Amino acid sequence: REMRYWMNYVAKAALSTTMMQLMHSLLSAEDATNDDFHNALKRLPMEQKEAFSLQQEGFSLAEISHICHVPQETIKTRLRYAKEKLKKALEEKQ
Repeated sequence: REMRYWMNYVAKAALSTTMMQLMHSLLSAEDATNDDFHNALKRLPMEQKEAFSLQQEGFSLAEISHICHVPQETIKTRLRYAKEKLKKALEEKQ
């Protein structure tokens, strides 16, 4: 049980760095757009950022649910809100 908590802690600690590297590699637009996206991503609540990042890394809903210790429906909600907030933030910048 302690190992699971430790692994979860390590995963969350590495998530910020991994997420930023992943998002940077996924975006091929100009620097201003990248900066806007990164700023919008930073403003997401941690739970939404975590779910979004894990999905971008290729994890399934079931896997994300298991990692985050919440039901799949909760993950779907977090992803929906994260995507809505990112879209809105990027639209405001245009």
